[in-house]
Amino acid sequence: MEKAKNTNQIKLSISKKYKTQNTNNTKANKSKKYKIIGIGALLYDKIYVIERLAHSNESIGIRNVYNSPGGSVANTIFWLGKYGYKSAFFGSLGDDKEGKNMADSFKDASVALSYINTLKNSLTDFALTFVDDKENRTFYTYIKLDNILTKKNLDKHLQTLKQSEWFFISPHGDKQQIKLVTLLVEKFKKSGGKIAFSIGVWYKRKLLDKLISISDVVFLNRTELAFLTGTSERDFKKGIVKLRKMCKGIIVNTRGKEGAYVFDERGKEYFIPTRARKVVDTTGCGDAFAAGFLNGLFKGSIKKGIENGTNLSAEVIERYGARNGVGCINFKSGRFKCKK
Repeated sequence: MEKAKNTNQIKLSISKKYKTQNTNNTKANKSKKYKIIGIGALLYDKIYVIERLAHSNESIGIRNVYNSPGGSVANTIFWLGKYGYKSAFFGSLGDDKEGKNMADSFKDASVALSYINTLKNSLTDFALTFVDDKENRTFYTYIKLDNILTKKNLDKHLQTLKQSEWFFISPHGDKQQIKLVTLLVEKFKKSGGKIAFSIGVWYKRKLLDKLISISDVVFLNRTELAFLTGTSERDFKKGIVKLRKMCKGIIVNTRGKEGAYVFDERGKEYFIPTRARKVVDTTGCGDAFAAGFLNGLFKGSIKKGIENGTNLSAEVIERYGARNGVGCINFKSGRFKCKK
């Protein structure tokens, strides 16, 4: 197992599969319009800081309120745009101020807005998050616009996808939407595309099996791994063994304060401890890790990806909101400028 006591001790390791792909397909990759396209719910985060979570019929005061664009895949695409990758997103927004803020955030990261629908007389989907002093969180979500794909527009989305090297997905919408996403992924995969999959939301495993089996990279946290494989959070290695039977690609398992484990296609294990000194709000932490990891993977290095993911998620976790900490990062060098 590759292990580092801190991020400075990590030596770069080249993933042969992705280095070879980058070398041999240089001309093909240059012809692609996008490095990655994402699809999923566009949720506007409304974060309420409280002393503790209220009991039934109890009133608790709110200390502070933070608003931030969000959505699991959307956050990752935002950060990859900040890293300089040509990115786009499939999704829907309402014609309200939250929708405008979401669009402006993508613009700030140079993410293409051409494939995002703005629906008249609609509210942008949102998530209410209550965070207490002990890092406990409670979520309430309003999601009405996440059924993005239809049988009629599937081929149109596929033609757009063929302009991208990668497709980043997370489960969203109803059962029919999952089936349409799966069909789109299968067709894109057959055309030579690469798939990154964040488990994200809990659906029955039967709905996710196909997506997991054809993904090149699968991201999931400790709770999602246990739920998906029917194992305990403590015995996560048993969960990885079960997941490996479904997934032949790279498995990325983020484990909160324990750090993160990565298992490549050949079964080699990598580990890095967490870098965050103070946990303020974990909203979007895993999404940031995914962006940092993919940045390293795109450049041919799994170890660099783990380092990038850990550093970026640490900046996010020490602030409220999924996309804060932007000013602390030099995305060209990968260095972090904030004083600690």
